[in-house]
Amino acid sequence: MAASDVAQLKSAREDIKEILQTTYCHPILVLKLSVMFQVRFGWHDSGTYDKNIEEWPQRGGADGSLRFDPELSHGANAGLTNALKLIQPIKDKYPGITYADLFELASATAIEEADGPKLPMKYGRVDITAPEQCPPEGRLPDVGPRIPAEHLRDVFYRMGLDDKEIVALSGAHTLGR
Repeated sequence: MAASDVAQLKSAREDIKEILQTTYCHPILVLKLSVMFQVRFGWHDSGTYDKNIEEWPQRGGADGSLRFDPELSHGANAGLTNALKLIQPIKDKYPGITYADLFELASATAIEEADGPKLPMKYGRVDITAPEQCPPEGRLPDVGPRIPAEHLRDVFYRMGLDDKEIVALSGAHTLGR
C-alpha cells in the first residue's frame, strides 16, 4: 500500500482520541506511537532511520516495522507490545491506513491531546512487508550507556540531528514520568 486513505486517517484520529481519553496512554504513543506510550511508539518506529544508507527499507525510519517481532523484541522497545495492542484494533478497522502512518498519527494525536502543539503531518508512508526487512538492533539509544553523551551523539548524529535537537528529544522522555 503506497498511501493512506485520507478519510480513514480522519476517522482513526477520532478513535485514537477516544483511546487516549479512556486509557491515559499518551506517553507510550508519542515516543515511535510513540505521550510516553503512544508517543514512544511513534518515535521508536521512525527512530531507526540512518541518513547514510540510501536503500529502502534498509535505511529504517517510519516504515511500520515495529509491528513485527524482530523489532518489537529490541531492548529499547521493551513494553511497546502494549502500544501495538491498543492500536491494532484501529488498524483492523481502517485497513486503508499504513501502519507507519497510523503509528505517527497516534503519536501526533497523543501530543496534541496532552495540550502539546498541533504537529504538521504529511502522510503517505509505506510499510515494510516482512519481518526480514526490520532494522537491526542497536539503532535506538541504550538504557544506561557507559558514556551517555557519546552514545546519544552516535545514535542521533546518524539521523542528522545536532546537539540542541538531541537535548530537546531527550527531554521528551520526561513526559511520561
